[in-house]
Amino acid sequence: MLKNSIHRVSQAMDNVKIHNKLIILFICCVMIPIVTTNCALYYIVSKKAELERITEMKNVQQRLEYNISTVLEAAESVANQFKKDKVLNDFLNTKYADNMEYYESYSALMRDNAFSYYYQSESVYKISLFTNNKTVTRSSAFYPLSDIVNEEWYMNAVAKNINDSTLQFYYSNPIIKNPYEAWTNRKISIFTQLDTFGEIKKFLKVDISYTDLEQLVFNEKSVQDILIVEDGKILFDTRHGRLEGKPFEQFEPVEEHLLKEEETMKVLGEEWKIIVISEKKHFFDNFIDNQVLLCLTILINLIIPSTAIMLIGNSIKDRVRVTESYIKELKDGKYKRIDCYEGKDEIGSLISSYNMMVLRVQELVEVVLKGNAERQKLIISKKEAELQALQSQVNPHFMFNTLESIRMKSLLNGEEGTATIIGTLALHMRRTIGWGDDFTTIGEEIEFLKGYLEIQKYRFGDRLDYSIHVQQVCEQYRIPKFSILTFVENACIHGIEKKSDGGRIDVIVMEEVDHLIIEIMDNGIGIKEEALNRINLLIKTASIEKVKEGNSIGIINSYLRLKMYYHEVIEFQIESKYNEGTEVYMVLPCDMDALEGMG
Repeated sequence: MLKNSIHRVSQAMDNVKIHNKLIILFICCVMIPIVTTNCALYYIVSKKAELERITEMKNVQQRLEYNISTVLEAAESVANQFKKDKVLNDFLNTKYADNMEYYESYSALMRDNAFSYYYQSESVYKISLFTNNKTVTRSSAFYPLSDIVNEEWYMNAVAKNINDSTLQFYYSNPIIKNPYEAWTNRKISIFTQLDTFGEIKKFLKVDISYTDLEQLVFNEKSVQDILIVEDGKILFDTRHGRLEGKPFEQFEPVEEHLLKEEETMKVLGEEWKIIVISEKKHFFDNFIDNQVLLCLTILINLIIPSTAIMLIGNSIKDRVRVTESYIKELKDGKYKRIDCYEGKDEIGSLISSYNMMVLRVQELVEVVLKGNAERQKLIISKKEAELQALQSQVNPHFMFNTLESIRMKSLLNGEEGTATIIGTLALHMRRTIGWGDDFTTIGEEIEFLKGYLEIQKYRFGDRLDYSIHVQQVCEQYRIPKFSILTFVENACIHGIEKKSDGGRIDVIVMEEVDHLIIEIMDNGIGIKEEALNRINLLIKTASIEKVKEGNSIGIINSYLRLKMYYHEVIEFQIESKYNEGTEVYMVLPCDMDALEGMG
C-alpha cells in the first residue's frame, strides 16, 4: 500500500516542471522545517523566561515580607516598652494640683531620657500619648484625647480589641506650615491602650515613617510593579510614582493579560497582600524583542538555502531548456550541436552525448545521401553557424567631531593652548547639552565652573582673573545644576565684558551652622541703583509670568529653580555699586530632604 502510494506520487512528480519541483523542494525541506523549529525554540525560550520572571517576582515578595516585618516588629517592640514603662504610666495617672507640680513631674520624666532611648529605633517617626487626664498639658509628645476621638482611624481602632496593638493606615491633610512635612500626609501607626487607672484613659500612638516603608517597596521595583493591599485598600503602589501626598485608593483587579504573583503576610494580626505584576509577553513578542537574532536566523536559514537552491535550479533548468529546444529541431531535420557550457554533471554528459550523436548523424548524411556537394553546403552552414555563434557571444554625532578635529590639528601644529581651550569648550558644550539628572555635587559644579572660566579667560586674556575657594566638607553636597554657573556667567557678560581691564571674579562656598553660604563677587561695571532696585523688586515678586515677560530671565529663572527645589527655604541677595562691582549672596539648607523629595 505504502509502496504503491510512493510510486503514484513519483509518477505525479514526473509531470511537474523542474522549476516547480525546486519550489516544492524548498518549501518542504527548508521553509516548513525552519519555521517549525524556530517557533518551537522561541516558545521554549519564552516559557523559560516566564518561569524565571515568576521566580524573580516570588523572591521580591519574600524580601519585601522580611524587610517590612523587620521594620514593623521594631516599632511594635518600642510600643511594648512604653506599655511596660511604670514611670510613664504613673506620670499619666497622676492628677496634678497645679501647673508647677505638673512641670516638675514632667521635667523629672524627661530627665530619664526615655523618649530619646525609644527614638533610637530608625523605624519610629514620632511617639504620641493621648489621655483624658486634663491636668496633663499639651506638649510635643502628650495630647488631650479629644484631639483624636472623632478621627475615623481612632474609631476603627477602638472597635477592635484596643488592649492589643493595632496597625492603622490613614490619610491626614492638615494645613501644612512646615515644608519638610509636605510628604507625610499618609500615616502608618501602631495604636494601643495603656493600662487603665480609674477613669483615666491613656493611648499610645507610634508613628512609623511611611516614606521609609515606601522606599523599601520602590527598592524592589525593576521591570515589575508592586502593590501592597490591606482589606481592599492600596497601601503602596509603584505603578503611579510616589504616593506620600495622595489619599488611599481601592484596589482594582489586575488585568488578565498581565503576569501576577500574590502572597499574603501577617502584620499585627492583619493580612497584607503583596502583589507583584509584570508584563506577560506573548509568543510573537519574543520575535519583536529579538529582531537582530530573528534577522540573523532568517539570513542563515532562509536566504542562504534559497540562494543555493536558486543557483542549482538555474544550473539544471537552463541547460535542460536549451537541450529541449535543440531536440525539438530534430523534427525538422535540423541536426545542430548544442553550443553551451556542458558541465561535468549528468546533464553535461547528456549534452555531450547529444552533440556526439549529432556529429555522427551529420557524417552519415553527408557520406550516404548528399555526397560531396551537400558536404560543402554543410561546411558552409557550419561556418555560418559558427560565425553567428561567435557574433552572439560578442553581443552582451557632527559638531563634536569637528571640534575634536580642530583640537587634534592644533596639537599637531604645536598650538597647545588653542587645543586645550577647544577641548575644554567641547566638554563644556557636551555637559550643557546632556542635562540628565537635575542635581550635581558642588565639587562637580566647581569643576565645570573652572572650565567655563578658563574659556572666558582665553577670550578676555589679561582682562580677567578669578579665584575659587570651597571648603572640602561642602564638595559632596548636592545642589541644582548651574546654581553657581548662571551667576558667574552673568558676571562675565554684564560685568567684566564691559570693563576695559582688571576684571576679577571670586567664588566662595562654605558651610555655616547647617547652611551653605555661596558668594559670587566681581569688580565689573556694576549695576546702577535704579536697575538694581528693579531687579530686587523682580526677585521679590518672582513668578513664571515674570520669566515670560523677558526681564532679567537668567536671574529670575535661577532664583525660581532654587525656591522650587528648596521649598522656598533659601536666602538670596544681590548687592551692587555702579563702576565698583556686584555680589550675589545665597544661603541654602544643607539638609537634603527637600531636594530628595523633588528628585
